[in-house]
Amino acid sequence: MKTLNRLMILLAGLFIWSACDEDGDKYFLSSLTSNELIASTDNIVLTEDIAHKNVLSLAWTDRTLAVSSPDFKPTDLLKTAMQVSMSEDFSGTVEESTETSLSKTYNAAELNIVASNLGAEANVASKLYFRLKGTTGNNIAPAYSNVEAVTVTPYKLDTRFATVLDQNSNSTGTMLFSTEDKGVYRGFVGVDAWFNFLVKEANGTV
Repeated sequence: MKTLNRLMILLAGLFIWSACDEDGDKYFLSSLTSNELIASTDNIVLTEDIAHKNVLSLAWTDRTLAVSSPDFKPTDLLKTAMQVSMSEDFSGTVEESTETSLSKTYNAAELNIVASNLGAEANVASKLYFRLKGTTGNNIAPAYSNVEAVTVTPYKLDTRFATVLDQNSNSTGTMLFSTEDKGVYRGFVGVDAWFNFLVKEANGTV
């Protein structure tokens, strides 16, 4: 009899839990649409003389995502990344950067670093492929934009020099030198006060 009572109590608890689960709030998320990406040019020759000049701009449309609850903002879930590769299908090395606006502009030095990190040969025209990757969670397939191809002729990076940055990643105007061009930098700097510092290499590595 005691066993039967226990079973009845257990079944009642399961029914109550099931009813609560059915009555709970449910939110429905629409599928993420892709962006439409456009580039300002399709051919760029980079030189050190224009290192700080803007040479490429990319802009894109916003994505559409809706949640069934008006109290929840779907934009909190959206993450956008710019991907660049020398492979049209992005099967090779991919440079990726997080984006928070609807456009991105590269100056010559920044684009040259991207091309160099992807393995583009200096003074040789190579195609770089750009696309946007949109995600709403790790368990949901990303949405990709169209691919824009830009022919870029990079210049050779002078990897002998590195820039000294302060603790907030701002340039101090001081350079260090690698005599054997192997990433070992030496130099002397005079400072009034110092907490810590960073070093930024020619390829953008900090």
